[in-house]
Amino acid sequence: MKDAERALGQGPAGSEKAVGAQGRALQALRRGADALAQQAESAQGGEGEGNNGRDPLGRDLGRDGGPNGDTRLTPLGAAPAQRAHRVQEELRRRLDQRERPAEELDYLERLLKR
Repeated sequence: MKDAERALGQGPAGSEKAVGAQGRALQALRRGADALAQQAESAQGGEGEGNNGRDPLGRDLGRDGGPNGDTRLTPLGAAPAQRAHRVQEELRRRLDQRERPAEELDYLERLLKR
């Protein structure tokens, strides 16, 4: 991408060079993404496939193959249904605060109807 930026600095004459440099950068990104996907596939296969019990980012998979020993991924620390319930409770709490602007109250009502 730096090559593309330099080529664009040359004015209209550098536009073709910039397109080529950008294409090469995108190809490199695709190759990297493909390599990461292959690592992820091999990590799902278990410890016997050379991943040493780690995911593609080097984190410990734990005994049962889940991240840090957990079979489910809960990035925010709670099940999705629990998080959704908490969000709804917060929306209702804010909707009860009638000192909020009318536009915000209307928005909160629309969110709760979904």
